[in-house]
Amino acid sequence: MKHQRLYLCLAIALSQLLSAGTLYATTAAKGVFTVAENKTVQFANANSVYSENELIQWGNLSSVTGDGWDLLTGAEWSYLLASGRTNAANLNNLGTVNGKKGLIILPDGWVQPAGVPEYQPVSVEIAYEDNVYTAEQWAVMANAGAVFLPCAGYGYNDPSDGNKYKVVDATDHGSYWAKDAHDASNANSMRFSSSEIHDFNNAVKTNYYSVILVKTVTPTVLDETDNLETFTTKLAAADDYNFAIVNRTMYKNGTLHTLCLPFDVPNVDASPLAGAEIFEFKGGTVSGAIGSEVLQLNMSRLTGKGLRQGVPYLLRWAKTSPVETLSTLRFYNVKNWDDNTDAATDPGNTTIKFHGVYPKAHIPGYTSSSEKHYNFFLGANDSIYWPDDATYTEVAGHNMKGFRAYFYIVTAEYPFSAPARQSIQAVWKIDSEVTGYGLPVTGYGLPGTGKLLRDGKVILVIDGKMYDLQGQEIRD
Repeated sequence: MKHQRLYLCLAIALSQLLSAGTLYATTAAKGVFTVAENKTVQFANANSVYSENELIQWGNLSSVTGDGWDLLTGAEWSYLLASGRTNAANLNNLGTVNGKKGLIILPDGWVQPAGVPEYQPVSVEIAYEDNVYTAEQWAVMANAGAVFLPCAGYGYNDPSDGNKYKVVDATDHGSYWAKDAHDASNANSMRFSSSEIHDFNNAVKTNYYSVILVKTVTPTVLDETDNLETFTTKLAAADDYNFAIVNRTMYKNGTLHTLCLPFDVPNVDASPLAGAEIFEFKGGTVSGAIGSEVLQLNMSRLTGKGLRQGVPYLLRWAKTSPVETLSTLRFYNVKNWDDNTDAATDPGNTTIKFHGVYPKAHIPGYTSSSEKHYNFFLGANDSIYWPDDATYTEVAGHNMKGFRAYFYIVTAEYPFSAPARQSIQAVWKIDSEVTGYGLPVTGYGLPGTGKLLRDGKVILVIDGKMYDLQGQEIRD
């Protein structure tokens, strides 16, 4: 069963947002924001304290926090707006909403909604006129996850005037408390004005500043080792659009990986997959004599689009030094998640097709020549292999972990010679250009023969001795 779970519009009318009234106990706005290496939050839907009579001293913050709501620390403000978040500099800028000046902050994975003025990142001249929205236009932006922090200036008790409470710069300055103290007399804060988008500084605790509350986001955790029952139960219980896939390891080493996700990823560049080349499978063919078959695998680069749920992809990163490893994939603000575990995709009339799985699965291998399809898997150094049936004595095939994909041949013309001849020659083509050849490892699966990956190279192990692919013995 496929769930198209759409968020209700969490943006309240701007006439309410910009009127007097303390709005502390509230719901979370839709957007998710990374504020530390392992921490993401949602802002409260409408709890900026902005009225000159509602600014608050740092020592009284406990009166507005609680029930999971808190403030960002000074370091988290800096990480969010300047120092740590991916593309942070382009995700916050001054703006004017319904005639009110303030700071606009965009969430991770921002996708500009249609029908409203496009958000403008920081210009050479800092100005509240960089981004101007009506109340109706901002409701669209807020529903896409954007947050607005209005100007309210700051208050203080003027000792030269009998400690009378006064507010300064209420129309074009914003001053927001951080959670943590700087020292005994001062606390950290975040401030903005027409001369600076944000200033991470400290202020006297007796000043009166605005606050904006946040709540830590705990994503639904999907494990690549989940079985079908566990996976389905987790998705059925999930009520958000934020997921973490754990125990899925991918390497930035120049080789291909397969991936199939149960949700759309609208903005790949703001996801853990940033920087990867991503390919859609366009089918393939089998040629050659039985016993020396060659698979041609056709791919097309995916550019300017996000990933679609249920569609298996191939992806790779350029090799880093040292090689970087991804072991947890955190996705926020994803769309239309799906608990249908059949993630097949059909690229059209082609001999070879590509199939994805969400939970772990046992994929049948060669069983008999009467079978109508034959399954193959991506291996080290972009090789394609047939599972060694002897490894799975209970049934021929391959135990595949979740969020991966495999190839299968939909013809009885090529039954292949025997399961023991495991590795198959593969030719990779990207947008009709041959880019590489999967490495054939002849004889793998025969008694006394094996294969291992050492220092990024495939090594043949035959009767306890190691050889390179040219047949030269390797001696340590």
